Amino acid sequence: MKRWKAAACAVLAGLMLTGCGSQEVITCKAEGPAAAVDLTQYAVREAAYPVYPAEPRFEDYMSDGEEDWDAYDAAYTEYTEVLRKLGKLDAEPDSGAVLAFADRTLGRIFADSENRVYSPISLYAALAMLTEMTDGETKQQVMALLGAADSETLRQTVRDLWMGVYTDDGNSVCRMANGAFLRENAEVKQEAIDALVDWYYASSYRVPMGTAEADEAIASWLNQNTGGLLSQETREIQTDADNLLALY
Repeated sequence: MKRWKAAACAVLAGLMLTGCGSQEVITCKAEGPAAAVDLTQYAVREAAYPVYPAEPRFEDYMSDGEEDWDAYDAAYTEYTEVLRKLGKLDAEPDSGAVLAFADRTLGRIFADSENRVYSPISLYAALAMLTEMTDGETKQQVMALLGAADSETLRQTVRDLWMGVYTDDGNSVCRMANGAFLRENAEVKQEAIDALVDWYYASSYRVPMGTAEADEAIASWLNQNTGGLLSQETREIQTDADNLLALY
């Protein structure tokens, strides 16, 4: 259970934007942006996001005041077909699983008077990722907390959640960015890394935990995936040499 506690501590650190040490949780407070880091040097495998189609604009099918309805209709049909192949039209982002999970966890997250923001979807996705990297009693405990009957159902639930919110059409971007940061000497099965990419669109990295190098790499990944909106908080991320895994 010691390894599970270390991983769970890192998961909560990522979701609540706190640093997780061996004895205490430190709330992040900082000013100014963190420097960009080339993450490819740490990559085990990085996820590639699906190409998202741009929605046809009707004004592009007008010429000299005349409207080409047939061309616009054909373009829009092609657009919806690409969305269908992506799974956007079939995805059911709210299967009830996350709502039930939120009901089970809200009371614990807000048990005190601490002023915090809690995203049940983020914690659900992170813990689902954790099931891919654990086994035995630990995996069963997490599966039970998530209310998941089996791994296949859980994977599809997270995949549907991901695709349900995914947008990158040139006008706006919305996606669940998932990252797994492993201790640099950690060994992990390739099938687990592949499952993170294939089902969670999650990138995996190895970093020297407990160093400024690791802290900066994680901060840079977070900044890149949030447009720098959390740069004040991410500057104070602190890993510990004993950390095995941090999920974001």
